[in-house]
Amino acid sequence: MAYLLDANVFIAAKNLRYGLDFCPAFWDWLIREHEAGKVFTIEKVADELQAGDDERAKWAESLPDSVLGRMYQYLLGQFAGATNSEQP
Repeated sequence: MAYLLDANVFIAAKNLRYGLDFCPAFWDWLIREHEAGKVFTIEKVADELQAGDDERAKWAESLPDSVLGRMYQYLLGQFAGATNSEQP
């Protein structure tokens, strides 16, 4: 099962309990889970995370494009077979 994360997951984590410098393991885990196909976000969330001039924005901008905003590609892969199936 894959999970779609909204901007609040990233913003609250950074501001409350999992600061980028305090708990880098959380941020590394997010990237690992994304690479494993379990955690995704959408392009609008990426835009929101990259806006501004704080450490969260710098972190988001440092990520490869594949990490933020790949939910569309995931969904295409999940439903590709459904569009090619024969109709009864």
